[in-house]
Amino acid sequence: MAVATLSLHSTYPQGETKQIVVEALKTEQDFAYARFMTFAAECEQFEQAYNMASNVFFEQFESGDLGDDEAWFDWYAAYKGKILWQKKYDVLRELSIPLSP
Repeated sequence: MAVATLSLHSTYPQGETKQIVVEALKTEQDFAYARFMTFAAECEQFEQAYNMASNVFFEQFESGDLGDDEAWFDWYAAYKGKILWQKKYDVLRELSIPLSP
């Protein structure tokens, strides 16, 4: 696990600054989760429509086995979005900032 240090330099008291940063990170975490869920729902619709798991679709699409149907590009974008936003959510969820000065 990677460990990062966050230095807060502010003219406001450290406790208030930390609380604001924690709230901002929580907001970003909630946003990332919402985006992840949106893309996950899109992938699920494609999976049901084509009776194929998204990871299987992705491998076949990347290898060129599926052709150029427009729906494949939409599914590809949804799958890549799902992966990206899941990663962002996971990273933000793992962050912690001690609130004590």
